[in-house]
Amino acid sequence: MNTGKCINCHGGPEFSNAASHLQAESQENGLVERMFMGDNGVALYDNGFYNIGVTSTSFDPGVGNVDPFGHPLSFTEQFRQKLQGQNPPDPFEVDPCAFEIPVDAANCATKPDAGFRPAIRGAFKVPSLRNVELTGPYMHNGSMATLEQVVEFYNRRGTLETPNWIQISSRLV
Repeated sequence: MNTGKCINCHGGPEFSNAASHLQAESQENGLVERMFMGDNGVALYDNGFYNIGVTSTSFDPGVGNVDPFGHPLSFTEQFRQKLQGQNPPDPFEVDPCAFEIPVDAANCATKPDAGFRPAIRGAFKVPSLRNVELTGPYMHNGSMATLEQVVEFYNRRGTLETPNWIQISSRLV
């Protein structure tokens, strides 16, 4: 909860902001979130999926990629398609009133325009921390062998340039 701020991403009873209890829109504050990023800019991203700089986004785009049929893996990109009048492959709703940073402070129901800034490239699902000592190696690509390496990584805020570190409650994650 202090230096590494693990709880910001590993929250809830399953210790993950992308866990199965998040299925219903009303239960998880939205599949798509709008928040301040580490550079103080505002962006939309998939709740529970973060780019923390484990690998270069040009090499490993994560949820910012597309499936074999060309459909976006990201709910954020599918939301953009919906705003553009297209029919995205996954049926879901985005409640802009659930955004931590509203598009219009006077009317929370105002949706962003389709030109919003996405923060999805290089983002990966936050795993549960349950039995974490038994699940090594760590990170989505297995690049860290020990939990000590993981803690060191978070304490130094990554190893690569990470423009999408999220700012939660005025603290960088």
